[in-house]
Amino acid sequence: MKTFITIIAAMMFSLSTLVGQEFTTIKSFPIDNATAAIVELDGPIVIHKWKENFIRVQTDIFDCNIGTSLLKNLVSSGYFNLALKNDNGFHILHYPNKYKEITISGKPFKYQTRYTIYVPEKLIFEINQTETPQNSL
Repeated sequence: MKTFITIIAAMMFSLSTLVGQEFTTIKSFPIDNATAAIVELDGPIVIHKWKENFIRVQTDIFDCNIGTSLLKNLVSSGYFNLALKNDNGFHILHYPNKYKEITISGKPFKYQTRYTIYVPEKLIFEINQTETPQNSL
């Protein structure tokens, strides 16, 4: 019985370690009086229309080659912050740090991202995706 409990505990610890490698951030952006927005993000994007008057972006960061605590430090330092800029009347949602390479213990930091974006029903929305070499696994 004691061996069985030890095996179960080891499995739970291993599972929690695997799950701990994913981190989610959520950020909202006001759209003011804009009628159109362009998204310039890498990774899979799922779009949902909603009745609210702002854009909400959920970013899932996963498949990292670093530990959970270091990933949390990068998130809290703003490395994964998204930004909304206005360019000739269009809102552009982008990732300002996407070309900023980070090296940890002599190895480049690698990760994957996926986005779930909620946009107002009245907003015209376009996606421009490019592949970023340093964050592709």
